[in-house]
Amino acid sequence: GKAPDKRSVIVAAAYGIDISQQKCRQFTTADFDNFDFILVMDRENLREITNKARNAADRKKVMLILEGTGGEDCEVPDPYYGTTEDFESVFRLLHKACSRFVSTVNR
Repeated sequence: GKAPDKRSVIVAAAYGIDISQQKCRQFTTADFDNFDFILVMDRENLREITNKARNAADRKKVMLILEGTGGEDCEVPDPYYGTTEDFESVFRLLHKACSRFVSTVNR
């Protein structure tokens, strides 16, 4: 897989998280069996992953990570063409969304 963007590594490190060895990979149909929740960044990802679903149970596992956060737009902005500050803004947005998600799952 491909290594993370250097700006992502810098921002994560500033929050005490080492993602320097993180690798990405393509989603596979087997992931529906291996994971209870599949959180995606945007509607294009949602459509692509949902199209791989074999049944309603698979589809039910897929959700936008920002869904239900109260924002107008449920899509995570792509900071790639921006600055390190844009990466930090996305990190904070995702950190908040993940914290909220974990708290709802752990109820």
